[in-house]
Amino acid sequence: MRTTIRTKIFGVSLFAAGILALAGLLFSSVSQTLQQSFDRIISEGTPRIVAVLNARSILFEISGALLRAENAPTPEDFIQAKNMLFARIDELNHEELTYEKFLTIKESPDLLRDFSLAKSAFTSALVDELLVLPTRDALKISTQKSLVKERATLMESALSRLLRFELARQESEKTVAIIDAKNKTNLEAGVLGIMTILLLAIALYINKSLSRPIYELKNALGDVARGDFEHLIKVEGEGDIVDLAKAYNLMLIRIKNATQATQTRAEELKQALASVADGVLMVGVDGNVALVNSVAEELIARAEDEMLGKYVTDVIMLVHKDGTPIQKENWSDPFIVRNNKELEQDCYLQTTRGELIAVSIFVAPVFNSANNNLFGSVVTIRDMRAARQLEDARMSFIAVASHQLRTPLTSMRWFAEMLTNGDAGELSEDQKAFVGRIYESADRMINLVNLLLQIGRVEAKRVRIAPEPLAILAVTNTVIDSLRPTLEARKQQVKIMTRPEVIPQISMGKDVIWEVIRNLLVNASHYSPEGSIIEIIIVLKGDILEYAVRDYGIGIPDADKPKIFQKFYRAENAIQYVPEGSGLGLALVKSLVEGWGGVVRFESIAGKGTTFFFTVPRAGMKPQEGDASLSV
Repeated sequence: MRTTIRTKIFGVSLFAAGILALAGLLFSSVSQTLQQSFDRIISEGTPRIVAVLNARSILFEISGALLRAENAPTPEDFIQAKNMLFARIDELNHEELTYEKFLTIKESPDLLRDFSLAKSAFTSALVDELLVLPTRDALKISTQKSLVKERATLMESALSRLLRFELARQESEKTVAIIDAKNKTNLEAGVLGIMTILLLAIALYINKSLSRPIYELKNALGDVARGDFEHLIKVEGEGDIVDLAKAYNLMLIRIKNATQATQTRAEELKQALASVADGVLMVGVDGNVALVNSVAEELIARAEDEMLGKYVTDVIMLVHKDGTPIQKENWSDPFIVRNNKELEQDCYLQTTRGELIAVSIFVAPVFNSANNNLFGSVVTIRDMRAARQLEDARMSFIAVASHQLRTPLTSMRWFAEMLTNGDAGELSEDQKAFVGRIYESADRMINLVNLLLQIGRVEAKRVRIAPEPLAILAVTNTVIDSLRPTLEARKQQVKIMTRPEVIPQISMGKDVIWEVIRNLLVNASHYSPEGSIIEIIIVLKGDILEYAVRDYGIGIPDADKPKIFQKFYRAENAIQYVPEGSGLGLALVKSLVEGWGGVVRFESIAGKGTTFFFTVPRAGMKPQEGDASLSV
């Protein structure tokens, strides 16, 4: 039957407990025996000592009684003293008997004989003295009295020797008892020592059988901590330690396989990241960079080891085109997010070499599949230099083409107007209709060219904005007046509501705010039925002014809502309702509103109407330098 660690330890513990219990019993036995010996010595010796002491006391009392008898003034006093003396003699005899009763050893009879002879001689002389006393014979009294004293002295000497003997005998018996206890203790200590040595031998054997594999296991675990997975433990025999060694070897093999698989996956991931055309950084939930691919190293102009472990905002420096830093709240926090975040417009990466690289930043959160906790984020940096150059070329082409188209179109519209007015002679009705269509088409083309020029200027930040205090209600009424002919032709009414009733002036660029309101009102008029009402709601909300234009027209289908602000995009129902249109008005509105730091949004239900909202900071718009105005 195999022996387990638990069995070994239990056996040693039980053996040790037995030794300790035996030691306790042995020492308890010695102590109890010694105490019993002392009790016996005291119980046997004390009555004899007391008897001797009582005899001495009686002897003294007899001396006093004899003196009183000798000096008795009357016969009655003499008789009383004599009776007391005889009573004391009886007591002395009694103490002698008491001493003999408790006598248990052989050495006492000699001393007892001396005491008995002295007592007998004393009592005999004392009786004779008592017999002489009544005769008042002075010579006899004197002689007998001297004899009594002499024999009393002998008796006192015998009692003293007897008392010293008893005391010495008691101490001797105690000493013998102590020596016997020591001898017994030494014997028992020797037995206990032998058992202790046996216990130590057993403990050393068990320690050797247990500690060696444990030390080997400890050393093997140290090798694992240092990354060495080759140290397997040699397995021999059976037992708990052997089972532990087998489990360790199996665990080590699995860890080695898992580590190799992880390293393989890490290498595959590294190669995959290296093949990605964009810069990629892995950011932990603490905001520190954990992984960088080679494209990111090249873009940021830093080696990987210079970025790992550093906070992401210390690695990626984002600025505007003019070199001013992008506020950290607009880009640092999104690196640790639970939703996707994209930074694209006017975003430049400042490298360690001082270069500005046009980039777009996309941040995607990474979640732990086990508990859905945020694990970190993946930051993608896309080099937008080629795209920006293409966009700049496109905008330059549009600007040049727009300018080149605007001149002949303006001439076409001017000549068509002259023909309509009869400057070249009267026209027939059919001729007037043809010329009218030419005028309208040229006018639409001019408006399209103007929108293209405006969008180009806005996106290139060429529009000059000089804010001035304006009453938003007055600007709104000016825009409505400019659209009055169109509104009256469609029999549409515009209602204005303000909260509070009086809106304070706000510093704004007049051309910019006027263009935004005009585009929203034109859209509301075009896509609403004749005779409908258009509502304008102006509300102060804390530190912003919210402006809303609501119509009850065709609305926007859900499928078209994500694209509604894209250039040249028009919803399908809008094309069917109003075939003419450029799809640029809302794109211009979005660029203008976001350019002054506002927000534009909309709410719409297809077939029921649409409400567009935009905001203006109550503190006003910021001035913007530019080489062109919004008007063209």
